[in-house]
Amino acid sequence: MSAVLESRYLRFEVSEDGSYQVLDRQTNVTWRSSPYVRRFGSAAVKVGDQIRHFSLDRFELSQKGKQIVMVYALAEQNAELRFSVRLSDDGKTLQFSYEPADQLNVESVRLLDDGFWLTDAEEGYVVVPVREGLMIPSD
Repeated sequence: MSAVLESRYLRFEVSEDGSYQVLDRQTNVTWRSSPYVRRFGSAAVKVGDQIRHFSLDRFELSQKGKQIVMVYALAEQNAELRFSVRLSDDGKTLQFSYEPADQLNVESVRLLDDGFWLTDAEEGYVVVPVREGLMIPSD
């Protein structure tokens, strides 16, 4: 199962395994999650004296209008992390938020990690804003 948010500017789709894609309709470019690890991101949660790391890779999905709700169950703690992806009213941006269960002590959340990758066949590059800027080709 997957859920989709769409406007005339973009299309966002996420699956139960956390994989996602974003289509920029103005440039017709699609950005995808990592092809190697299917997940939405990762979270670090303090459990007792230890910090446990979780791969956000299995969700219960629901959609209400311009919002997708993604629930990640932490079975060991009998708790949930609830994520929301909302399409802004102007349809140009996505807003991401999360809400942990009361008993969870969340140290960090990293969303869309390893996403927005490109290949040398696509002739992509990265721009690094230092000094006058560096343009580094993906090859």
